[in-house]
Amino acid sequence: MTKTLVSADSAGCLYVDYTYAFKTADIASKAVTTALINDQAVTAAQIANGTITTTQVSATAGILGSQLGAGTIHQVKGTVTWNGGATQAIATLPAGAILLQAISVCTTAFDGSGPAVTIGYTGNQTKIITASTLTLNAVTGEVASSLGADLYDATAMKRVKFYAAQTVVNGYLTAGGSATVGSLDVYLIYVQTA
Repeated sequence: MTKTLVSADSAGCLYVDYTYAFKTADIASKAVTTALINDQAVTAAQIANGTITTTQVSATAGILGSQLGAGTIHQVKGTVTWNGGATQAIATLPAGAILLQAISVCTTAFDGSGPAVTIGYTGNQTKIITASTLTLNAVTGEVASSLGADLYDATAMKRVKFYAAQTVVNGYLTAGGSATVGSLDVYLIYVQTA
């Protein structure tokens, strides 16, 4: 097993020769080692573009996200439900995280009168998403008006947010009267700097 090689054809054009690339079996059998990753045999770009999938790169295969190093983009998901309480934990961002984007997707429409969900953290309950749309298949986070001050400023300019300390991100639910259903998935995309 060797790394993918870049070769040149008879006209001098470069191409990637996948004959020597890692195979799924190599990953599954733990033949891909930390040393090979450190040697950049497996890159974050290969994982991001689907060359190597997240199911192939798992803890059981011996490759952990922490082994890919700082600067890796992470995605975490949490869920806010109609009966989960007023404050529901979404995820914990590590110290040194840079939040790039937040998106919510309503997987089960919320019923009742006047339900509302915001995403933020203690003392700043609307800093990430100011108000999620709670109808089936609704997506929040694609436009500036739905995002909080951590991700957009007053003139709708895109921003990112650096969190120096570990930060617990919560969903804050105002349940609708007579509520019986509702589920909202929340995705946070961030870069870990340390």
